[in-house]
Amino acid sequence: MSAENRCSDTGLACFGRVVASASHEFKNHLATIREKAGLLSDLLAMSARGREVDPARLAGLAADIQQRTVEADEAVKRLNSFAHSVDTLLCEVNVDAHVQLAVGLFARLAAQRGVTVDVDATSGVELSTSSFALLQTLFACLDAATAVAGSGATLRVSVAAVGRGARIGFAGTVPQEVPDVAPLLEMLNAELVTGPEVGLELRLSIGA
Repeated sequence: MSAENRCSDTGLACFGRVVASASHEFKNHLATIREKAGLLSDLLAMSARGREVDPARLAGLAADIQQRTVEADEAVKRLNSFAHSVDTLLCEVNVDAHVQLAVGLFARLAAQRGVTVDVDATSGVELSTSSFALLQTLFACLDAATAVAGSGATLRVSVAAVGRGARIGFAGTVPQEVPDVAPLLEMLNAELVTGPEVGLELRLSIGA
Protein backbone atom coordinates (compact mmCIF):
# COMPACT_ATOMS: atom_id res chain seq x y z
CA MET A 1 0.00 0.00 0.00
CA SER A 2 1.38 3.42 -0.96
CA ALA A 3 2.12 6.09 1.65
CA GLU A 4 -0.66 8.23 0.16
CA ASN A 5 -3.23 5.44 0.48
CA ARG A 6 -2.07 4.61 4.00
CA CYS A 7 -2.46 8.25 4.99
CA SER A 8 -5.94 8.33 3.44
CA ASP A 9 -7.01 5.16 5.27
CA THR A 10 -5.61 6.49 8.54
CA GLY A 11 -7.45 9.76 8.00
CA LEU A 12 -10.79 8.06 7.43
CA ALA A 13 -10.33 5.91 10.53
CA CYS A 14 -9.41 8.95 12.61
CA PHE A 15 -12.38 10.93 11.28
CA GLY A 16 -14.74 8.08 12.06
CA ARG A 17 -13.38 7.61 15.55
CA VAL A 18 -13.68 11.31 16.39
CA VAL A 19 -17.23 11.56 15.05
CA ALA A 20 -18.28 8.39 16.90
CA SER A 21 -16.86 9.67 20.18
CA ALA A 22 -18.45 13.10 19.70
CA SER A 23 -21.84 11.58 18.91
CA HIS A 24 -21.70 9.57 22.15
CA GLU A 25 -20.83 12.76 24.01
CA PHE A 26 -23.78 14.59 22.46
CA LYS A 27 -26.07 11.68 23.33
CA ASN A 28 -24.96 11.81 26.96
CA HIS A 29 -25.56 15.56 27.15
CA LEU A 30 -29.02 15.23 25.59
CA ALA A 31 -29.97 12.37 27.91
CA THR A 32 -29.02 14.42 30.95
CA ILE A 33 -30.84 17.51 29.67
CA ARG A 34 -33.94 15.43 28.95
CA GLU A 35 -33.83 13.90 32.44
CA LYS A 36 -33.35 17.25 34.19
CA ALA A 37 -36.01 18.94 32.05
CA GLY A 38 -38.47 16.15 32.83
CA LEU A 39 -37.87 16.51 36.56
CA LEU A 40 -38.19 20.29 36.29
CA SER A 41 -41.50 19.86 34.46
CA ASP A 42 -42.77 17.49 37.17
CA LEU A 43 -41.88 19.94 39.92
CA LEU A 44 -43.57 22.81 38.11
CA ALA A 45 -46.68 20.67 37.67
CA MET A 46 -46.65 19.92 41.40
CA SER A 47 -46.37 23.63 42.14
CA ALA A 48 -49.31 24.35 39.83
CA ARG A 49 -51.40 21.89 41.85
CA GLY A 50 -50.60 23.76 45.04
CA ARG A 51 -47.73 21.58 46.28
CA GLU A 52 -44.84 23.43 47.88
CA VAL A 53 -41.66 23.17 45.82
CA ASP A 54 -38.24 24.32 46.99
CA PRO A 55 -37.16 27.22 44.72
CA ALA A 56 -33.52 26.25 45.25
CA ARG A 57 -34.22 22.85 43.73
CA LEU A 58 -35.77 24.46 40.65
CA ALA A 59 -32.83 26.82 40.35
CA GLY A 60 -30.40 23.92 40.67
CA LEU A 61 -32.09 21.95 37.90
CA ALA A 62 -32.14 25.00 35.64
CA ALA A 63 -28.43 25.60 36.32
CA ASP A 64 -27.64 21.94 35.54
CA ILE A 65 -29.48 22.18 32.22
CA GLN A 66 -27.71 25.42 31.35
CA GLN A 67 -24.30 23.92 32.16
CA ARG A 68 -25.01 20.88 29.99
CA THR A 69 -26.02 23.10 27.06
CA VAL A 70 -22.74 25.00 27.44
CA GLU A 71 -20.75 21.75 27.44
CA ALA A 72 -22.69 20.44 24.44
CA ASP A 73 -22.05 23.70 22.58
CA GLU A 74 -18.32 23.41 23.28
CA ALA A 75 -18.36 19.84 21.98
CA VAL A 76 -20.09 20.99 18.77
CA LYS A 77 -17.49 23.73 18.30
CA ARG A 78 -14.66 21.21 18.70
CA LEU A 79 -16.20 18.86 16.17
CA ASN A 80 -16.78 21.75 13.77
CA SER A 81 -13.15 22.84 14.05
CA PHE A 82 -12.03 19.27 13.43
CA ALA A 83 -14.27 18.97 10.36
CA HIS A 84 -12.82 22.18 8.88
CA SER A 85 -9.26 20.90 9.33
CA VAL A 86 -9.61 19.18 5.93
CA ASP A 87 -10.60 22.38 4.09
CA THR A 88 -7.07 23.06 2.79
CA LEU A 89 -4.00 20.87 2.47
CA LEU A 90 -1.64 23.49 3.90
CA CYS A 91 -2.43 26.47 6.09
CA GLU A 92 -1.06 28.55 8.94
CA VAL A 93 -1.55 26.39 12.01
CA ASN A 94 -1.56 27.56 15.61
CA VAL A 95 0.13 24.63 17.33
CA ASP A 96 -1.22 25.48 20.80
CA ALA A 97 -4.81 25.63 19.53
CA HIS A 98 -4.42 22.31 17.72
CA VAL A 99 -3.08 20.61 20.83
CA GLN A 100 -5.97 21.99 22.89
CA LEU A 101 -8.42 20.81 20.22
CA ALA A 102 -6.93 17.32 20.01
CA VAL A 103 -6.99 16.91 23.79
CA GLY A 104 -10.58 18.15 23.92
CA LEU A 105 -11.65 15.69 21.24
CA PHE A 106 -9.79 12.84 22.95
CA ALA A 107 -10.99 13.66 26.49
CA ARG A 108 -13.85 11.14 26.49
CA LEU A 109 -11.60 8.30 25.32
CA ALA A 110 -8.96 9.22 27.92
CA ALA A 111 -11.61 9.27 30.64
CA GLN A 112 -12.73 5.77 29.62
CA ARG A 113 -9.17 4.65 30.36
CA GLY A 114 -9.16 6.49 33.69
CA VAL A 115 -6.47 8.91 32.51
CA THR A 116 -6.48 12.65 33.23
CA VAL A 117 -4.85 14.86 30.59
CA ASP A 118 -3.30 18.17 31.68
CA VAL A 119 -2.32 20.67 29.00
CA ASP A 120 0.24 23.48 28.97
CA ALA A 121 0.01 25.02 25.51
CA THR A 122 1.20 28.64 25.50
CA SER A 123 4.12 28.52 23.06
CA GLY A 124 2.67 30.90 20.48
CA VAL A 125 4.16 28.78 17.66
CA GLU A 126 2.53 28.94 14.23
CA LEU A 127 3.59 26.74 11.32
CA SER A 128 2.55 26.34 7.71
CA THR A 129 1.51 22.69 7.62
CA SER A 130 -1.42 20.29 7.30
CA SER A 131 -4.01 20.94 9.99
CA PHE A 132 -5.67 17.54 9.59
CA ALA A 133 -2.38 15.63 9.52
CA LEU A 134 -1.29 17.35 12.72
CA LEU A 135 -4.56 16.48 14.47
CA GLN A 136 -4.31 12.86 13.29
CA THR A 137 -0.77 12.62 14.64
CA LEU A 138 -1.71 14.21 17.96
CA PHE A 139 -4.60 11.76 18.25
CA ALA A 140 -2.25 8.84 17.61
CA CYS A 141 0.14 10.13 20.27
CA LEU A 142 -2.64 10.59 22.82
CA ASP A 143 -3.93 7.11 22.02
CA ALA A 144 -0.51 5.50 22.46
CA ALA A 145 0.30 7.43 25.64
CA THR A 146 -3.00 6.84 27.43
CA ALA A 147 -3.14 3.17 26.39
CA VAL A 148 -0.20 2.35 28.67
CA ALA A 149 -0.69 5.02 31.34
CA GLY A 150 -2.98 2.99 33.56
CA SER A 151 -6.13 4.04 35.38
CA GLY A 152 -5.59 6.98 37.72
CA ALA A 153 -2.58 8.30 35.81
CA THR A 154 -2.08 11.86 34.62
CA LEU A 155 -0.70 12.56 31.16
CA ARG A 156 0.99 15.96 30.87
CA VAL A 157 0.90 17.45 27.38
CA SER A 158 3.08 20.50 26.76
CA VAL A 159 4.09 22.66 23.82
CA ALA A 160 7.44 24.44 23.62
CA ALA A 161 8.92 26.65 20.92
CA VAL A 162 12.25 25.23 19.75
CA GLY A 163 14.19 27.13 17.11
CA ARG A 164 11.82 27.61 14.20
CA GLY A 165 9.57 24.76 15.24
CA ALA A 166 7.90 23.20 18.24
CA ARG A 167 8.14 20.21 20.53
CA ILE A 168 4.97 18.64 21.84
CA GLY A 169 5.64 16.47 24.86
CA PHE A 170 3.48 13.68 26.29
CA ALA A 171 5.00 13.08 29.73
CA GLY A 172 3.93 10.68 32.43
CA THR A 173 4.13 7.49 30.42
CA VAL A 174 6.44 5.81 27.91
CA PRO A 175 4.62 4.00 25.06
CA GLN A 176 6.07 0.60 24.25
CA GLU A 177 5.93 1.43 20.54
CA VAL A 178 6.00 4.68 18.59
CA PRO A 179 2.69 5.20 16.73
CA ASP A 180 2.91 4.08 13.09
CA VAL A 181 2.25 7.45 11.45
CA ALA A 182 5.21 7.68 9.07
CA PRO A 183 3.24 9.19 6.14
CA LEU A 184 1.83 11.87 8.44
CA LEU A 185 5.25 12.68 9.86
CA GLU A 186 6.55 13.12 6.33
CA MET A 187 3.74 15.55 5.54
CA LEU A 188 4.43 17.48 8.73
CA ASN A 189 8.23 17.48 8.43
CA ALA A 190 8.24 15.99 11.91
CA GLU A 191 9.64 13.15 13.96
CA LEU A 192 8.51 11.16 16.98
CA VAL A 193 10.89 10.38 19.82
CA THR A 194 10.25 8.13 22.81
CA GLY A 195 12.25 7.23 25.89
CA PRO A 196 12.39 7.44 29.70
CA GLU A 197 13.53 11.07 29.67
CA VAL A 198 11.00 12.49 27.20
CA GLY A 199 8.12 10.02 27.39
CA LEU A 200 6.74 10.62 23.91
CA GLU A 201 7.67 13.74 21.98
CA LEU A 202 6.51 15.09 18.62
CA ARG A 203 9.05 17.43 17.03
CA LEU A 204 7.80 19.82 14.34
CA SER A 205 9.99 21.92 12.06
CA ILE A 206 9.47 24.83 9.68
CA GLY A 207 9.23 23.75 6.07
CA ALA A 208 6.45 21.20 6.13
